[in-house]
Amino acid sequence: MRILDPKVWLAGASLVLVGVLAFRDAADPGPGPLHPVHAAMSELAGRDGCVVCHGEQGSPMAMAQSCLDCHGAIEGQIEGGTGLHGQLGGDLLSEQAEGAARCDVCHGEHHGDSITLVGDLAFVRAGHDSLDAYDHAGLGFGLEGAHASLACEECHGNARVEVLAQGQARFLGLAQKCTQCHEDPHEGKMSANCADCHGQSEAFAAVAAFEHPDTFPLTPPHAEIACSQCHEDGVQPAASPASLTHAIASLAVTRTCSDCHESSHTGEFLAEVAVDCAACHGGGATTFLGADEHMTIGRHAATGFALDGAHARVDCAGCHVDTGSYADRYLARTQSACADCHEDVHRGAFDGMTLASAATGSGKSPLAIASDAAQAVSCATCHTTDSFKLPEDAPFDHGRFTGFELTGAHSSANCTACHGEAPAAAAGLSEGQARDFGFVGDLYPGDTGQCSTCHDDVHAGAFDPETVAARSMADRTEASLLAATLSRGESAKDCATCHTTDRFEFPETTSFDHGRWTGFRLEGAHAAAECVGCHGPAEEEPRNFGLVAEHHDGDPRTCSTCHESPHGDRFVEMNDPETGLLDCQRCHTVRDFLEIRPGTFDHGEATGFVLAGAHAQAKCTVCHVPAKNDAVRLGKVENAFPGNTERCATCHRDPHRGAFRTQRVGQGALAREIPNDCSTCHGPASFHVTEPFDHGKWTGWPLENSHAEVACVECHAAQPVDPLGRTRGFAKGNRCTDCHADPHLGQFNQPVKGKAADLQSDPSCVRCHTTEGPFDSLVFDHDTARFALDSHHAELACHQCHKTATTKDGRTAVRYRPLGTECVDCHGVTFRRGDK
Repeated sequence: MRILDPKVWLAGASLVLVGVLAFRDAADPGPGPLHPVHAAMSELAGRDGCVVCHGEQGSPMAMAQSCLDCHGAIEGQIEGGTGLHGQLGGDLLSEQAEGAARCDVCHGEHHGDSITLVGDLAFVRAGHDSLDAYDHAGLGFGLEGAHASLACEECHGNARVEVLAQGQARFLGLAQKCTQCHEDPHEGKMSANCADCHGQSEAFAAVAAFEHPDTFPLTPPHAEIACSQCHEDGVQPAASPASLTHAIASLAVTRTCSDCHESSHTGEFLAEVAVDCAACHGGGATTFLGADEHMTIGRHAATGFALDGAHARVDCAGCHVDTGSYADRYLARTQSACADCHEDVHRGAFDGMTLASAATGSGKSPLAIASDAAQAVSCATCHTTDSFKLPEDAPFDHGRFTGFELTGAHSSANCTACHGEAPAAAAGLSEGQARDFGFVGDLYPGDTGQCSTCHDDVHAGAFDPETVAARSMADRTEASLLAATLSRGESAKDCATCHTTDRFEFPETTSFDHGRWTGFRLEGAHAAAECVGCHGPAEEEPRNFGLVAEHHDGDPRTCSTCHESPHGDRFVEMNDPETGLLDCQRCHTVRDFLEIRPGTFDHGEATGFVLAGAHAQAKCTVCHVPAKNDAVRLGKVENAFPGNTERCATCHRDPHRGAFRTQRVGQGALAREIPNDCSTCHGPASFHVTEPFDHGKWTGWPLENSHAEVACVECHAAQPVDPLGRTRGFAKGNRCTDCHADPHLGQFNQPVKGKAADLQSDPSCVRCHTTEGPFDSLVFDHDTARFALDSHHAELACHQCHKTATTKDGRTAVRYRPLGTECVDCHGVTFRRGDK
């Protein structure tokens, strides 16, 4: 009973707890877990590991020395008085070291990973506000400019890593050189201290700390440009040492203006001036512009532009307007380019390109006009620099300077008839610039090389190149000829092709090529016809004939525009694919409309009915009865065979008596009948069957089993070919009794829809018999009859109930119906003794 005493149990539990704690202390006697960095070292594990850090005596100095034994780089800083640890003060290795001189003051251990070994606490105890606030004081690398804003880990990758692998450094190991972190674009050829030139506050490209040497002081505008505009990467002056880059070499080499700047002056000008750039522009000038006081008349002539006449009296600013661009201000003008300064009162009429484009009608070739135009573009050809007014003795060649030769009636016309009156002085023209005449284009807008610009086109545009090409015949012969003509520089719109400038009447000596200029050649019957037959008489002067369109509506390329088509719209499918117009010449000639081009008529393409097989051998008159109209030779098919010509029955009698006019497709509610054609089974070469005949599909009576083995003549008797081409007769019918004798003498006749139930009705033989085996092999199910067989009757043979009977006319048959279904019908009535 004492063993159940609670006191005994409590004493036992206490003993066990003391044992567990004693065992744990034996295994890990320390005051707390090591930081994961030290815990990963196997030599520090267990009770023996304490001695590695604390020593045998466990003194603070022994522990400090143990830390330095592992962290030799720190020991070097302490001994040398360098780095963060070397500047903490005190002798860390002496026995009197106190406070911050002991490692454990900054780097607490036995706290596991709850306190970081090197974190903000360590830096605070070392005399700094935090890890981020440490300013590298005393390290010889002050954080300035862009460096001051960097996070520690951007340079020291392990700054905030909690667990370092053995041998990894957290802050040490970096050199205080720019190339430690930055790529050296100078490849070691410049000063190692990049900050001497670049500084630390601005981008490298600014070279913010570099001062240009006195050998080439940077004054405006040089002081305002980027270094790279003068010092290109990888480029060295020829006079610089090969070991120096462009940037260094340029400090030792004196440059002249021509070393960097290309002279805009000609060699003649430089030879005339024979001085340095500073002679005119000044070495300290902020801009090259503004050297007017040094420019003499002689020097100006050396530029290629002599100041004579009125030019010598004009102030420099009158010609050289300050636009901010040297080239625009001083180099944009030449001696002959008057239009650079003066308004062209001729509005470009005498430009070379303008004259060349206006050469039509001048009688000169384009090359000759272009040659003349090249000499006519300078104002000095007619004018002088003394006055812009045209000298009275200046000869004006109208053909040369305008591209329009004045011949015939044009040479005697008054200038104002074409040019109009001169514009008034109030129109904005200064004195000496007033025109003698106006512009032709103001009175007659358009191409002055075309007669129609000034004269009404009595042909109403009939000879425009586009119009002629659009009216070309289907064979394109004349269209090709016209295109070749236009490519040689001639124009179908140019009246001078047929007319002269002396008078506008059609010259008798000029031959008019109807095919070339209208696209419609006069051949055959057309060549013999009178012009008025198509054109009609002219309605007004000065035309000789009217326009075809005035008498015949439609496109003249279409024969039906002038001729009535005997075919009506029959052959519209043969329209020209490019124009969409009916072209009778595809089959007919222009000599005689009844004449057919051999091999041109494609019956299938023209009518949609391809002549193949027997149709190709038949004469045309078999289908096309000879026409009574003189304009056509053959009549239309529908005249002899009304109906759809795509159906054989339209022309041929149906030997099947309509049995195959439709075809039944689909099953059930989707079943439908579609029209059939003879081509389903027959070909055009012969009316014999060319495709396998599906008896079930076309007759509704599939040939299966024993029926499939019967020859066709057994049902369709052979016969001589009749007028319809038949070689076999029709089947007697599709009822079993049409071919087979009925052994049941009509007992199973079923009434046919629409007929009385008599001997002509159809017996349902398939209810008991099939075509798969012998005829006496029955498939009859008695349960579907009026008398279902029970277990007693099912054991009886059929003849025990169905016996042979004889009819009144002496025929015999097994009797199946009608039979009674009551017991007394077969078994009769039996009375027992005592029944009444």
